[in-house]
Amino acid sequence: MAGSDSLIPDLVKLLLVEGSKSVVQLIKAYLSTAGKTRFNTEQVSDLAGAIKRVKEEDFGVILLDLELSDSEGIETFIALNLRAPDVPIIIFTADDDKDLAVE
Repeated sequence: MAGSDSLIPDLVKLLLVEGSKSVVQLIKAYLSTAGKTRFNTEQVSDLAGAIKRVKEEDFGVILLDLELSDSEGIETFIALNLRAPDVPIIIFTADDDKDLAVE
């Protein structure tokens, strides 16, 4: 842990599920400025790769794009959450569908 009074870990194992190389680079650059917390980031480009990795490895958090080459929409989240129910999943997407956001 980052300190005796802190609940923020020094190192977070993160699975980044994103198909766009430019978005991956942007997110990794942003994460590198996250203060004391460091991220051990692994990236996969599709849902199949994400499902494979969560079966093989424990992650502290998942960053998930809902628009992947092999899955899109809320079904992407549901499929991954079923296989990693104890891992927090942060969803991001370029889709501006307000109904999707409410789901």
